[in-house]
Amino acid sequence: MFVSYGFNKSFSKYPEKWGTGIPQGVASTESANNGCSGGAMIPLLSLGVPGDAVTAIILGAFIMKGIQPGPTMYRDQLDTVYCVFAALMLANVAMLIVGCAGVRFFAKIVSVEKKILYPIILVISLLGAFSINKNVFDVGVCVIFGIVGWLMNKYEFPLSPILLALILGPMCEQNFVRFMDLNGGNFFAITGHPIAIGFFLVAVGTVLFSVYNQKKINKREAAAKKAAKANQ
Repeated sequence: MFVSYGFNKSFSKYPEKWGTGIPQGVASTESANNGCSGGAMIPLLSLGVPGDAVTAIILGAFIMKGIQPGPTMYRDQLDTVYCVFAALMLANVAMLIVGCAGVRFFAKIVSVEKKILYPIILVISLLGAFSINKNVFDVGVCVIFGIVGWLMNKYEFPLSPILLALILGPMCEQNFVRFMDLNGGNFFAITGHPIAIGFFLVAVGTVLFSVYNQKKINKREAAAKKAAKANQ
């Protein structure tokens, strides 16, 4: 969801308007959010590797029933695969019906006053932090990082990279250690894999494009401020 938001913002003609509730920003995040569940099923059914926490639970349920997800599943349990595909199709139809029927009621959440909404969100967040390990220390960490997030939002620091780092950081570390073990600690072995080099070049290109795009935004904002001062 955050990757989709950042990618579309980078290629938008008016990136400075993102974060103000424009339809393009809402559509980019919601479309990516709705596509995550179906996309996470691809590695589960094809490789037997869960794509997220939900598919990890599904993997456990399959194993309990004696079904091993992976390439052999399409040969030995083809009927189960078809049932999964049918369930995903029905889920999308159900979401469409529920969304169209309840859009007027869902929109009323925005009209709830912040003095009522914020305490509810705070209580739920603290309960969630405590329920993971039943530890008060986790609640304190939640409060501290909540304050840090509020300060970053106040001074216009982007929160998406931090959220992505928190989610993808442990996965990157685990796979990096696995890569080093397989290659005997030789980091430069990655240069012998064209696919890895391709991903690396894409990552570098994305960073360079983001820097270039941010400079354009800064120049546009500076020009707008000068024009506003001249009109005064």
